[in-house]
Amino acid sequence: MTAITVNVNSSCYKALNLKETLKPPKLYRLADFTEWGYVLAEALGYKADDFIKAMDENLKEQNTADIENNTVADTFLAYLTEDLTNLLHTEENPMKQSAKELFKTVTEKAEEKGITTKNRKWPSAPNTFMRKLNESKNGIIAHGWNYESTHNGDDREIHIWHIDPVKPSKIEKGKTKYPYKQIPPAEPCKQCENTAVEYTIKTPNGQTDRLCQSCFKNRRNTLTDAQFIQEPLEEA
Repeated sequence: MTAITVNVNSSCYKALNLKETLKPPKLYRLADFTEWGYVLAEALGYKADDFIKAMDENLKEQNTADIENNTVADTFLAYLTEDLTNLLHTEENPMKQSAKELFKTVTEKAEEKGITTKNRKWPSAPNTFMRKLNESKNGIIAHGWNYESTHNGDDREIHIWHIDPVKPSKIEKGKTKYPYKQIPPAEPCKQCENTAVEYTIKTPNGQTDRLCQSCFKNRRNTLTDAQFIQEPLEEA
């Protein structure tokens, strides 16, 4: 028992000294907890950055569970991510919709996903919709999106933007290796031959593939240099 007490006291003393010089790279909502956890990890013989990694992973799991348990927030994110052009919206140049328009659009998206919107679990009006959305705002931010509500006459206007917006790029030799763009639904996907084509993307061999949303996402994940463009792709 004595040995343990000495070790704990020694670690606490070391943490007190470290706190003046060792600062975490970022602070979470509980700033004091972050600062002490960071130096205590180092004092106990661990890497201080491992504490930050553990916090990040824990918050990621919490935010994911939060979104999964909030059908409104989950559908809101599905609506935002279905169109790649939404990634271009910044805080300075956000997507703007009235609360009524957003409520109607996200409700329609829910119905597309097979979610029942005619019961008490789904909001029946824009104000209750926004309240439900706000319950998971931290989770929405963790997924890369943010929004704010402002008064616009008798209605509220919602400004929505991507936290790390994509900058449109032109097809210039040596700059954009695998450009892609979203197109209106067309013929069956070249790869799965089932779902309608919604994207075109340059391949490593210089050809242009026409893929459905699912096949495109799988392809894009393998191409780290893929970039969104607004201009039409040059056909190979």
